[in-house]
Amino acid sequence: MASEVDICNLALSHFGEAGNVASIDPPEASTQARLCARFYPLARTSAIEAHAWGFATRRGALPAVALPPAYVGEWSFAYSLPAGCLRLWQVYVPGITEPGRSEDFALETAADGSPLLLTNIEGAYGKYVVDVTDTTKYTPSFVNYLSFVLASYLVIPITRSAEQHASIEQRRAMAENTAKVQDARSSSVEQMLDELTPDWLAARR
Repeated sequence: MASEVDICNLALSHFGEAGNVASIDPPEASTQARLCARFYPLARTSAIEAHAWGFATRRGALPAVALPPAYVGEWSFAYSLPAGCLRLWQVYVPGITEPGRSEDFALETAADGSPLLLTNIEGAYGKYVVDVTDTTKYTPSFVNYLSFVLASYLVIPITRSAEQHASIEQRRAMAENTAKVQDARSSSVEQMLDELTPDWLAARR
């Protein structure tokens, strides 16, 4: 399976760099290695956040908290996000919510700065993704997609070429679509619904 360094070298190769980085933790002295060390974590979390990937998806009961008075009358229940949650995809009640659907919810910020999930559902469960740093868990199509996400961060600082950046962005979009399709093929119709529903509508389902 691809390592972090392998992904970095693949990203560099997408826009013609030699791709011979040997270490990013700690980064070696080359400009390429320093930039990879800087941007790889951001590229990884951005790529994982983009979809409910099978390797990163978790489910569980949401931790209930007191509903702040400001929300009374608009929402009935409040929850905190699960530990490690990178993005919440679905709020549901097992055995009640239609499979592949989500109850209405909103994400806001509590007075103490912590994330606050608001819904009208008691005993809610969540489907969410977490940041997976172990590259051995990644599928080959996700590795390819992540390499293009990283390349999109690297190409301008290294090449100063807007044309190359535009090309990388086009290829990144194609790699993302391929990775999502491959991931959906290993899941049920629920995953397909996540894929086909726009983000703004998914939060209202």
